[in-house]
This record gives sequence, structure tokens and C-alpha cells, in this order.
Amino acid sequence: MSRSPVLRDPRLSTVLRYRNDAVVRRFAAEYGLSMTRSRRLFVDLLTYFWVANKYRIHTRRAGREQTFAMLAMWFGLDEMWHTFLLFTPAYDAFCRTHFGRYIHHQPELGTGDDPPPLDEYVQFTYDVLGYSAVVRWFRTYPRTLSRPAMMARRIASMQRQLGAR
Repeated sequence: MSRSPVLRDPRLSTVLRYRNDAVVRRFAAEYGLSMTRSRRLFVDLLTYFWVANKYRIHTRRAGREQTFAMLAMWFGLDEMWHTFLLFTPAYDAFCRTHFGRYIHHQPELGTGDDPPPLDEYVQFTYDVLGYSAVVRWFRTYPRTLSRPAMMARRIASMQRQLGAR
């Protein structure tokens, strides 16, 4: 029986020191968001990676290793992840430097498995990040980063870019 690899457990402050303005600029341009707002989303993506890693360590210790899924309600955050993935060498280096492994983006395949334990995610997020993160991730982002909201932003941004030519 093979053992799961050892998971690195970096400090959040270490992970959040990472910067990549090229990713943030591309996302801002694609969705018509300010650099400030896009940078905030990038920081939350880095935070998501840290929380997901922490959750995996926590559940492994409890004898039921699980992932902290990227929820559909965080569509905009997932789109930031997609943008980061386009910068493959930087993304790979970030993952390996901070977590010791490449973090694969595995979409939900609708296999009929149990849905993610939302109440557990909320509690875990509260425990490791606090109340303001829970409000932002579980109340604000489902409204402001929903698929319809983000697609409307993307279309408007494309129309502005086309109109400028």
C-alpha cells in the first residue's frame, strides 16, 4: 500500500507574499474589473489554495482525506484560477514552492457523489480565516462572482474593447 505524499503546511503570510501582476492585469482586462478588485480576487485565490491545503491536511489527520472543492458559487474565483493556469510556468513554480506539488484543477464531473459539505466548509473557513472571510466567500461572492454576473462583465469588457478599435 502506497503512502500519500507529505503535504507542506506553509504559513498563510508566506503564500500571500506571492505576486503576479501579469495574471491580475489579464483578469482585470478580460472581466472589466479594476486592478484593485482583481488583485483582491487573486489574493483570495491564493488564500483558497492555502485553505484547501489546510483542509486536506486536517481531513487526512482525521482519517478521511478530502479536498476543499472550488464551489460553483465562486465562479469568479475559479475564473481567476483559470487565468493563473494560463501562466503555466509561474503557476507550477508557485504550487511547488508553497505546497510541494502541482495543484491540479479538476472540474466536478457530476458523478452523483455526495455534494461538498458546505456547512463544514463554512465552519472550517471560519476557524482558519475568521468571520470576514466567511461573509466574503459565502455571502458576497455568490452574488458578485456568480456565473451570470461574471459573464455579463466579460461581455461588457469585450464590447468596450471592440468599440475602442
